[in-house]
Amino acid sequence: MLVLQGDTKPVSTWNLPGPVHTGKTRAQSSCVIVALGLGHPAYSIHLLKLELGVSSNHTTLKPLKEFQGAVHVALLTDNLLWCARYRDTNQLHVINWQEENAQGYPLALDPNDDHQGAPLCVTIWQELIIAIGRFDVYIYSLPKGARLPCLLHSAGMPFFAWTATALSPSFSGPEEQCFLVVGEDDAMQIMRVTATFELEGKPVCNCKIEPLATNCAWEFEQSAPSQAAAVGPSGKLIMWTGLVRSTDDRQVASLISMALSSADNDAPDSVHTKIMDCAANVREELSALWAIAKLDLDDEQGLALVGNIFGELALIDFVPGNVEVCPSGSSEPKILHNDPAPICSSNL
Repeated sequence: MLVLQGDTKPVSTWNLPGPVHTGKTRAQSSCVIVALGLGHPAYSIHLLKLELGVSSNHTTLKPLKEFQGAVHVALLTDNLLWCARYRDTNQLHVINWQEENAQGYPLALDPNDDHQGAPLCVTIWQELIIAIGRFDVYIYSLPKGARLPCLLHSAGMPFFAWTATALSPSFSGPEEQCFLVVGEDDAMQIMRVTATFELEGKPVCNCKIEPLATNCAWEFEQSAPSQAAAVGPSGKLIMWTGLVRSTDDRQVASLISMALSSADNDAPDSVHTKIMDCAANVREELSALWAIAKLDLDDEQGLALVGNIFGELALIDFVPGNVEVCPSGSSEPKILHNDPAPICSSNL
């Protein structure tokens, strides 16, 4: 349990043509590609190019493409955008955004499942595509050279999930296992997805989803459902959004950052966690939970791209500050030396 001590300052923003519902980032050699799903009145996905300079005057955010009608970004790769259309119940769309005239290819999840909704995230693992929904996990086969994947299997989640993201390969462990960070009503935890392979290496319809054996769940006092999560390139830094109770009983929409450590990357069951910092979101008080964090992180400090329901987007660099977090049952607050500071601000 955590109690947030004090307040942090609001950050500067870019202004977008709609509220930020979802988003993903993809680091390239000279820039970061950003895909943001915007709601009313835009109802579109904006593909942007973020170029980081040595100072705020040299940091730019340039529009690349816009895809109308889709607001849910599930996966962004060097050439593919996986997304779902607004209020679609069982369709994923794959767009090759590098092509001059990008076209989408719809993928059915489960035509008999009308409560599935858009997947929270999609991850590509070996020759499998894993789509994580609020109730189920769907597994597709994507053999090399195949144009479109085919649905292999689905398995139920052990609880209703609000958000999900996949750990990077450095925490993937044995080749038949994939690890997910999943948020339920008031906690985040690491889940293990185990798929069975035939001897020839082809996947078969067998999948199991379970929490790790060790204590890898983190609860927050009076926290509301998490709405977004992201993992840094090393797989050892996780950030998500949620509500944290402040010392004067206000609920602050916060970015929560945690570091993972393991003595053996091949044994993720030994993962340990520590809270790195809690920071107020774009506005000092934001009761609405659709304040979504869109993140591109490094191993140590972390770089965060944060969007919210007001159509505000901020790039935050974590620098020394005075954020205090008091663990439950502790009489002394823990001083954490990370505080968000804006890099730049402009209109988009």
